[in-house]
Amino acid sequence: MPPIDLTLLLTLAGTAVLGLYALRLTVLRQDRRLDTAIIQVTVDNTPPTARITYPAPQQRFSLAQAGVINFQAEAADAAGLARLEWILDGQLLGETRQPPYLQPWQPVAGEHQLVVRAYDLAGNQSQEATVSFWVEP
Repeated sequence: MPPIDLTLLLTLAGTAVLGLYALRLTVLRQDRRLDTAIIQVTVDNTPPTARITYPAPQQRFSLAQAGVINFQAEAADAAGLARLEWILDGQLLGETRQPPYLQPWQPVAGEHQLVVRAYDLAGNQSQEATVSFWVEP
């Protein structure tokens, strides 16, 4: 018996309506016995949402008064979040795996751009949320 081509099944899963599905595989063995297996599969093609709640866009900090800045974000997904990445000035600063979504940072003078990206348990990635802010010497 030739191997089964799962391409059609994988293609359908990529375009299926979100939700819980049961897949049944029935195998006819050479001795004419039938074996059946049923598994549940959740289809999740919807990316999570993420937004930066602190700092505010265009916010200015004084280096002398700032101390440690705790970046804050909100993220959500119907199937569950895997992680939230914090990117500062193009470099990965850290990641948070559970709420509250906070990332401490020792400020450095200059203009900065903070980006967050959320990933859900299915591997979907959110749109990037971006905030520019300044730390004045």
